[in-house]
Amino acid sequence: MTALMYIFAAHAIGGLVGNICTGLFAQASYAAADGHTVIPGGWLDHHYIQLGHQLAGSCAGIAYSFFMTTAILWVMHFIPGCCLRTDEDSEILGMDETWMGEYAYHYVAVDPELGPRPQPTTRLEQGILNMRRRSQANGVDAANV
Repeated sequence: MTALMYIFAAHAIGGLVGNICTGLFAQASYAAADGHTVIPGGWLDHHYIQLGHQLAGSCAGIAYSFFMTTAILWVMHFIPGCCLRTDEDSEILGMDETWMGEYAYHYVAVDPELGPRPQPTTRLEQGILNMRRRSQANGVDAANV
């Protein structure tokens, strides 16, 4: 889920800001440097409608993305075995344990209803556990070790 948020921040927010800044800062003199391109420019070149065109383009892109994503997810709803959500037991246990058979973050507490956490199986896991126990005994916050 975290990677999806980074993708949104990079592409959606970055694209929106870049598109609006293009409407503000587009310069006819800079575009004409290649000898062929002729544009009226943007807000700073007193072509004020360009900012409106850029905003309309951004709104159209957002609307297209929203409706196409909704349509794809609606179609996925009717395909057997193709769903966005896992079963309730997998959600309770955790996706790392369910899908990969291990915990990604060993310091995250497990729900008490599930019983005790599995013991470390590798020497590395055992070393990390020993280091955390020593730091807790010395009064150091184990989550930051």
